[in-house]
Amino acid sequence: MTPKRRRLLFLWGGHTCMFFAFFRYLFPPLLPVPFLLMASYCYARGSKRLHRALMRNRFIGPSLKDWEGGHSMSAPTKLGAVTGTASGFGVSAYTVQAPIVQVFLLALGSGAILYILSRPAPENIDPPVT
Repeated sequence: MTPKRRRLLFLWGGHTCMFFAFFRYLFPPLLPVPFLLMASYCYARGSKRLHRALMRNRFIGPSLKDWEGGHSMSAPTKLGAVTGTASGFGVSAYTVQAPIVQVFLLALGSGAILYILSRPAPENIDPPVT
């Protein structure tokens, strides 16, 4: 694959992931975080300008920087992720009629929540000013 095609493939992947991340607002059980992480990954390889713009975004930039800097999550980010995951999987399990699917959804959601809670807090790079 030529470098230009590879770059275009990563750009297309980043744009697709951003579309699904914003689609989350129309379909609440869909969490935007995995799509934002994938978009950051794709943009880092396809467009430095778009990756910088994503990292400088005042809403999602700090969380993406924490993740890229050491797979860490701040307490407010964890709270939002756990709340969204529990809500999404809980509503999905409640609306499904098949008990085996309910158990599968609850197990998958529990695993995701445990993973979120196991992430370390970001290290404070700048010491507090006294």
